[in-house]
Amino acid sequence: MMHKFSGCASEQLWGARAIDTIIHSTGFGGFRIAARELGRAGACGAQAVVAFIKAHNFDKDMLLQSLSALAALIDTDRDANGSEAVTAQFLTAGAIAAVTAALRAISLAHAEASLVLDAVSCLAAHGAAVQLVAAGAAQQVVAAARAHTGTNLCDEGDSLTGLTSAVNAICSLAESGKASGNNVKKYLAAAAASRAHLQLLQSLWLVQDGYAAGMEACDSAAAGGHLEVLQWLRDTGCEWNAYTCNNAARGGNLSVLQWARANGCPWDDDVSTYAASSGHLEILQWVHANGCSWGSSDVCQSAAAGGHLAMLQWARANGCGWDASTCSCAAEKGHLEVVQWARANGCPWDEQTCSTAAEKGHLNVLQWAHANGCPWDQRTCSNAAEKGHLEVLQWARANGCPCDARTCAALAKRRDGGALRWAHANGCPCQWDEQTCTEAARHGDWSLLRWLHAHACPWDARTCSHIAASGNLTMLQWAREHSCPWDEDTCLKAGSRGHLHILQWARAAGCPWNSDVIRCGQRHIVEWARENGCPAPYLFSQLTFNDYGYI
Repeated sequence: MMHKFSGCASEQLWGARAIDTIIHSTGFGGFRIAARELGRAGACGAQAVVAFIKAHNFDKDMLLQSLSALAALIDTDRDANGSEAVTAQFLTAGAIAAVTAALRAISLAHAEASLVLDAVSCLAAHGAAVQLVAAGAAQQVVAAARAHTGTNLCDEGDSLTGLTSAVNAICSLAESGKASGNNVKKYLAAAAASRAHLQLLQSLWLVQDGYAAGMEACDSAAAGGHLEVLQWLRDTGCEWNAYTCNNAARGGNLSVLQWARANGCPWDDDVSTYAASSGHLEILQWVHANGCSWGSSDVCQSAAAGGHLAMLQWARANGCGWDASTCSCAAEKGHLEVVQWARANGCPWDEQTCSTAAEKGHLNVLQWAHANGCPWDQRTCSNAAEKGHLEVLQWARANGCPCDARTCAALAKRRDGGALRWAHANGCPCQWDEQTCTEAARHGDWSLLRWLHAHACPWDARTCSHIAASGNLTMLQWAREHSCPWDEDTCLKAGSRGHLHILQWARAAGCPWNSDVIRCGQRHIVEWARENGCPAPYLFSQLTFNDYGYI
C-alpha cells in the first residue's frame, strides 16, 4: 500500500520544496513553480520554511529579492498561452502565511524589521492581498501589509477607503507595540494631509496616543493648499522646514505660504525656484518683496524651462541673474520664443543649447540657434541618434555638425540599422567602437551585426556573451568563425538564461567558465555544470545532496 503523508507532514514537505525552488530560481518560470508549491504548503508548511531558513544562514538580501519577485506573480504571472494569471488559484491564505513567516524569520535573525516591511509591501501591493494576508501571519506583518495596501488605494484615487483601511491597520500596529510601524504611520499621515482628510488624521493621531505626524505631513498639506489641515498639524506638534514653504509655492498656494511665514516657518532661496518652475508669478513677486533672495540662476532657468516668458522678463527686470542654462533649458522644452528673447537681451549660450534641442527633436529651435551662431559639438548628433530623431540628425550632418562613435553606438542600441547605414553611406565619420556591435548583439539584430563586421566595426567578448544570452547557436558559431573573442561571461549568460545547448557547445569549443555558472544557473544547468567539472562556489561546496537535492 502506498504510503501517504499526514496533512501537516505533507504541507511541511511542500514548504521545504517551495523555499528550495525560490532560492534556486533565476527567472519567473521557477517562481511560478514555487507559487504552486507554496499554495500546497498551507500554514503548517510555513514552519518548514522558517526552519529551513534558520538552518542555513542564507544571504537575506537574496532571499528578500526572490520572495518579492514571487509576490509580484500574484497579478503579473501568465502562462505560456497568455491566459489569466495562473498563480492566483495557488496563492491561498496558507501560501501568503508561509511567505510572510519566512520574511519574519529573516527579520528576527538579522534584526532588520524594516526589511520585512519593505518585502511584505510588495505582497500587499498586488491582487486581493488584504484578504489573503489577513488569514494567518504574525500581527505586525499583517498590519504592515494592510497599511501599505491602504496607501496604495489612496494613490489609485480611492482615498477614503484606502486611508480608513490604513488607519485600522495602524490600530493593529499600536496594539502590537512595535516601533517598526512608525514609517508606515509617517507616510499615512502625509497621504491624509495631501488629500485634506482631517478627520482621518485626527483618528490616526488618537490611535498613536498623540504621536505627532512627520514633517512630510506639513509638506503635503502645503502642496495641496489645505490651510486648515496645516494649522491642525502645527497645533499637534508636527514639525516643518523650508520644504513646507517650497511646496506651498510650487502648488501656487499663496495664502498657505503667507500663513506659514507669519508663524515662523523657515524658507530659503529654493522657494523662488519652486514658484518659477510652476509659473506662479504672484508668489514669486511676493517672496521677492518679503526678503527672499534670488540665490543662483535657477529662477531664470526654471522660468525658461516652463516657457514662462513673462516671469523670466519680470525676474530679469528685478535683478535675477542668468547663465547659459537659461537658453539650454528653454531649448530642451522647445520654447523658441524664450530662447529668442533671452538672446536678444544678452543671455549667454553654449553647445548644450543645440544638444538639448536635438535630443528632444526640436528641429526649429536647432535651426534658429545654428543660424544665429550658437556653437555645437558631437553631442548634437549623438543625442539626436539616441532618441531616434533621424530628421534632426540628417539636417545637422548636412550642415556640418560633427559626430563621433557615440552616434553609431546610439543608432545600434535603437536597432536602427537603416539610420546607421545612412550615416555610414552619407559621410558620417563612423568612428565606431566595440559598443556598437555589443548593442546589435544585445538586441538580436543579426543582420546589423553582420553588416557592422563587414564594414570593419570592432567587437569584443561582450558580443559573444549577448549572443549566448539570446540562445542563437548559429550566430554564436558565426561570430567565433570570424574571430570574435569570448570569455567566462559567455558561459554565464548561457547558463543564467537556461540555454544548455549553448553552454555545451561553448565548453566543447574551449570557452572558459567559472563558479558563476552554478551560482546563477537554473537547475538543469547546475546539474550539467557540476557533472562536467565546473568550479563550485564556496557555499555550494559546503552543502550535501540532502540540502538541495541535486548537488
